Amino acid sequence: ATAAAGLAVRYLVLCAGWGLSGQHVDLGAEGEMVEDVVGVNVESVAVMAALYGADMARLAVERNGGEDRPRMMIVSSVVATFPGLPEASLYGATRAFALSLGRALSVEMEPLGVSVTTVTPGATNTNFAKSGGLTRAKVWDFPLAVMEANDVAEGAIIAMFRGQAEYVPGIPNLAMVASFIPLLPHRLALRFGAFSWLPWPWDIALKEITPADKSSKGLHNQFKDRYGSKRKPLVVEVVHDEM
Repeated sequence: ATAAAGLAVRYLVLCAGWGLSGQHVDLGAEGEMVEDVVGVNVESVAVMAALYGADMARLAVERNGGEDRPRMMIVSSVVATFPGLPEASLYGATRAFALSLGRALSVEMEPLGVSVTTVTPGATNTNFAKSGGLTRAKVWDFPLAVMEANDVAEGAIIAMFRGQAEYVPGIPNLAMVASFIPLLPHRLALRFGAFSWLPWPWDIALKEITPADKSSKGLHNQFKDRYGSKRKPLVVEVVHDEM
């Protein structure tokens, strides 16, 4: 469409993405949604990077390189640096694809005069969590973990125009990617990823309490059935939102 309109794309930002939470085997009944996640997070990134990347390489030759070179940004996620993401395995795998593709393209396209920057943000205050059913994930409660979208975007744009191959927004995320995750055994890193992605146990109990038994005693009984008698929810009063 852009070529037909006579438009030349100098700056390309590929940042669309969404995910599903839950065990992968439970997504079988949601086959269309699985295809949608792969289509948005993987196929669209690969296809658009190839199509527009070729146009941007030709544009770079016309402009003879320099600071005015075409620039591409691929937005992945900090979870892509994990060995995997249990409880959101499909989403984690698609983000790892974006990171791998972006890293490779930064080398492939450099001689062509096109700069490629891959961004791996952590928890960001957008609608992503709500659309993916992740508003109760523990990561939203981690100290200094959540960044504002404008801050992430500003840092990413600066990194793109500086020609950085990779950019990790926020010092806590950078520390985790550069030192914490690489030092963990893979199995432990996998468990940490699952821990961060899942709700707190008492949050699950609050969410799953049935309308037929809304008392604090009923909450405790349902929690005990799911997690065992030795663990008790840290809730003594149930507040109900009428939707």
